[in-house]
Amino acid sequence: MGRHQSMVEQLLMLALARMTPDQRAAFEERVAICTYDGGLTETEAIRVAASAVASPERSKEHAR
Repeated sequence: MGRHQSMVEQLLMLALARMTPDQRAAFEERVAICTYDGGLTETEAIRVAASAVASPERSKEHAR
């Protein structure tokens, strides 16, 4: 399980590095809301926030 968690952490760090500052702030805010107001575990909150915050590539596609 430790190795899996490490892989998840690495993927999360890669995703965060590719976000714009505004996207990262929105992601972190969404995680906090899901955790504290929604009662989700941190892992669940991260998954929800990641799917809610568009990646830079997807944002560019929608702008076309």
